[in-house]
Amino acid sequence: MTDPLRQETVEVIARSPQTIAAACQEVGIGRSSFYRWRQRLQGAVTTERQAWNRLLESERETILQRAKEKPDLSARELAFWLVDHDFISVSEASVRRVLRAHGLLPRQAPELAPASKEYHRKTKRRNELWQSDATRFFVPDWGHYWLVSILDDYSRRILAWKILRDVQTPSLVEVIQQAVEATGLISAPPIEKPALLTDNGSGYISWAMEEYLRFHGLKHLRARAHHPQTNGKIERWHRTAKAEVTLIVHTSPDELREAIGRFVNYYNAERYHEALGNVTPDDVYFGRREGILRCRKELQIRAVIARREHYRKMRKGQGNAGAETPKVQPPRPPDLSH
Repeated sequence: MTDPLRQETVEVIARSPQTIAAACQEVGIGRSSFYRWRQRLQGAVTTERQAWNRLLESERETILQRAKEKPDLSARELAFWLVDHDFISVSEASVRRVLRAHGLLPRQAPELAPASKEYHRKTKRRNELWQSDATRFFVPDWGHYWLVSILDDYSRRILAWKILRDVQTPSLVEVIQQAVEATGLISAPPIEKPALLTDNGSGYISWAMEEYLRFHGLKHLRARAHHPQTNGKIERWHRTAKAEVTLIVHTSPDELREAIGRFVNYYNAERYHEALGNVTPDDVYFGRREGILRCRKELQIRAVIARREHYRKMRKGQGNAGAETPKVQPPRPPDLSH
């Protein structure tokens, strides 16, 4: 609708003997449109409307500052890092818009073959199901080495890992034993012991492996061939680890081992996992997830109230664009020192 037609419509409604609501209904426009058109034609407001929940200027500055300090974090990870460390409740989409406007949004690698949406049988507690698999790394002048990992299906925490020269049964047993000892399941009752999900590699399906698992009371589940949903979590972990670790060429097995160790610590304790509600695997494994999510929700509510109150005062003339933005009092965060 053109401005002359809007002006004519506003004048007709203003001269009408009916109420504004009735006249707007008869003309076929909403009351909010009438008032907005009238104010715009009178020069009272600009054409740009201000959202009541728009990010505060201090929040934008903090997003940019943290993005420059932590360039390795994605927009999603940065959004939840800000919630947990700077007590700024901001959505992933808002962080993405701010970063894109300042040219700080890194290009994302294209997705490979996507798997199905979810696994049909979900675990309900930690140490209910473990996944184990192996992936190969090449070290110049040394040859190929295997990374064998044990992943907790419920929390996605890496319970044990080892760099090996082969994936025969004795080598695989070493890694499984490491996970059993680290989780304290040696003395656990049989009902609390996990099942072990593996592929059909010769080292996993051997008679010696079956004897070992039977001795420790671990049920053995075999993955379906060519079906990524079955043991897709451990395969995705290996893909993530290789993408990070192979950015640098390691000249010895010890260097490779140290690099993987650092990334395992980061993956378990610091990396936000989207499928876990954007908390770390350690948060889920040690039972901290619910407290973190509750703290984030409280902070989100307080942030929305603070922004709305800030812009309400500005509209009433009690503040100005250069005034200091309000501080949001964060709720007491859960204990993250475990």
